[in-house]
Amino acid sequence: MKEIVEKKGINCVKPVIAIVTKENAGFWAEKTNTMSKAELDPRGE
Repeated sequence: MKEIVEKKGINCVKPVIAIVTKENAGFWAEKTNTMSKAELDPRGE
């Protein structure tokens, strides 16, 4: 996730940061790299 934050900024990972674990970090890193913040946050925040 650190690489994603450096590349796209902290706001990009905010929607998923609370649910990322060591086990699913790769999955969420890929999603945050390819999806917009709006797509990641169904609440629209």
